[in-house]
Amino acid sequence: MSALINGLLFGLVFVFSIGPSFFLLIQNSIEYGFKKGIFIALGISLSDILFVTLTLIGVDAFFSNPEYSGVLSIIAATILGVFGVFSILRKPVIHEEDAIIEGHGALRFIIKGFLLNIFNPTIALFWITLSSTISTNYDYTW
Repeated sequence: MSALINGLLFGLVFVFSIGPSFFLLIQNSIEYGFKKGIFIALGISLSDILFVTLTLIGVDAFFSNPEYSGVLSIIAATILGVFGVFSILRKPVIHEEDAIIEGHGALRFIIKGFLLNIFNPTIALFWITLSSTISTNYDYTW
């Protein structure tokens, strides 16, 4: 029964957390409508499923290995740097309102939600912490 209560508490903390995914979801729902917001939420959910799967398999042991931490830091910094430079250099394109809503497909919004959530280090830390807590406290093994 305590596992159920702990799961509910972790879930409530996670549901009410405000981060980049929350703001992306709100912004795109207001700009493009409810259906596009659903696709963003689907992408966010898919990235969470990927994180859970990877942490249960044991990727947290890979990330805690000091041999790989330098390489992973360089890769993460490079990805964030490329996104930053791209967003600074990219000029905004102004479209008519109808063209904006009609021109974006569902896959684009799913990928947008997935990528934003997958590159958020807080999400990875959350799922690694949750998996470690479960495996330690409840003797769960994959």
